[in-house]
Amino acid sequence: MSRLKNAYAILIGVGDDLPDTVKDAEAIHSILSDENFAGYDPKNIYLLTNQKADRKGILEAFDDIIKKSDENSSIMLFYSGHGGNYSENTFLEAQGEPLKPDEENRQFYYLVPNGFDPEKYEETWVKSEELREKIAQINSRRLVFFLDCCHAAGMTQEVKNLRDANSPNDFTQPDGLAQKIDDGKGMSIVSSCREDQKSYIMPGDDNSLFTTCLLEVLKGEHKNYFIEPYVRISEVIQYIFREVPERYAEQRPYANLQIYDDFIMSYIPEELQAKLSPHANIVQVPEAQKSIKEDVVTTFRETENANNVLLFIHGFSGEAASTFGETPNLLMADKRFDGWDMFPLGYSENVDPEMGKEVWGSLTDIARVSDFLSTSIKFKYEKYDRVALVAYSLGGLIAQRAILDLDKENRERISHVLLFGAPSNG
Repeated sequence: MSRLKNAYAILIGVGDDLPDTVKDAEAIHSILSDENFAGYDPKNIYLLTNQKADRKGILEAFDDIIKKSDENSSIMLFYSGHGGNYSENTFLEAQGEPLKPDEENRQFYYLVPNGFDPEKYEETWVKSEELREKIAQINSRRLVFFLDCCHAAGMTQEVKNLRDANSPNDFTQPDGLAQKIDDGKGMSIVSSCREDQKSYIMPGDDNSLFTTCLLEVLKGEHKNYFIEPYVRISEVIQYIFREVPERYAEQRPYANLQIYDDFIMSYIPEELQAKLSPHANIVQVPEAQKSIKEDVVTTFRETENANNVLLFIHGFSGEAASTFGETPNLLMADKRFDGWDMFPLGYSENVDPEMGKEVWGSLTDIARVSDFLSTSIKFKYEKYDRVALVAYSLGGLIAQRAILDLDKENRERISHVLLFGAPSNG
């Protein structure tokens, strides 16, 4: 069986006050480097722990992968450590200048590498904008980023007072960090928990709950029947979303939805090969990886000065960009919709819901998409004064749940909600 030779990984365990983050990164490394599970070329795995997980080490690893990978590569990024956030008022306050009102005070996000120094923050942090720029330079869109950065055992240092190195605050917006890293081009981002939640280690475990579930699915422990000898990214995400809250209800992962390709993450190990279906589709890895359909459509219209946004939310049996037919084009041609940007929202063309597109949908799917919608309204679409929702079929349930989950400030930005459906096959 071929190794996953054209696969790359950056595995970051920051250490410092969170020694378990090193164990998390090392455990993932042991799976990827094991030929029985994945068989990554050792030269393609960048294991950055403790002092190696500083700003310089992280950015250099990205630069190496940018040079070495190609459009057919698969890329796994894993970060276990602290996250942080700051606002424009952070710097204005430090400079003694007037502060902006809350509605104009933009938030920014960053990773907290090993050796982070709040007094020398620009030399020691890794901003979300920097990560997004690096990721955009990677040729492949078969890319997943796992973020485990809200550890219950630790605190993060917010740059609240640039001259005060002893001002730790809990980082409470891991989904906001994930949204700011997302380049909108089809990468998959999975965060260990949502806003105001923590990433936990269960009693007796060596790794965080999030990492434990990730390890299990990469080893093929997630099911008893296989139709192919691989574990794909959709299976990984579905398992994490199901298992983490089942084991600890106060922790719910977050993920974006724009997956470019349902690519292979690992092998089913030999001892589980007996569970393969007699009709299993056994092909070599290069062929199995070439399952890309069309480019993911993530935008209908995006302009620089628009202050309104119209989101089209589809049901689970359709496609994010095609469910609404010519409707977006007709609206964009209507002068009355000048100043409105428009985006499709839902599962991408290349990924099926948990129960497939022939089934209406599971509660897990509804929760996952509504979480993505509410988080997007708060972070991704934060610049828009008004948000209008047009939802078809089960998209209506998603819109309603997302609205209920929003805080009062963001809920009041919702200007229009249109829900509609059609008869089966209508």
